[in-house]
Amino acid sequence: MKRLKLHQFIIIIITALTLASCSTPKASITGTWTSTSISNPAPFFKNTLPDNRSGLIIFSPAPDGTFTWHHKEEKKIVTGTYTLSGNKLTLEVKDEKPVKTKIHIEGEKMSLLTNDGFTFTFRRSRQ
Repeated sequence: MKRLKLHQFIIIIITALTLASCSTPKASITGTWTSTSISNPAPFFKNTLPDNRSGLIIFSPAPDGTFTWHHKEEKKIVTGTYTLSGNKLTLEVKDEKPVKTKIHIEGEKMSLLTNDGFTFTFRRSRQ
């Protein structure tokens, strides 16, 4: 009987760890993130995007589901709302088509992969 309970406990732990690794809790993305790179494997973008895009974008998702995207080079600030479901992050801006991304966070590093092949890599900023 003890062996069955231990076996059940191990299954529960493995399931919990698997589920935790597959989702990104909203609290883990909130804060200020500074871009470290922007890339796209398409030949046009691969040849035209400068290698160093560090610090170009500041992404600030808030706990209330709003965000700010500040593009320093274009001197443009975009605000909107976001939804997070598992590893899917959707950014919505009024009068614009939603941007759907896959999100991956590991420690202080976050990557957003867009449907059109761009990868934005960020580092959590210390305030």
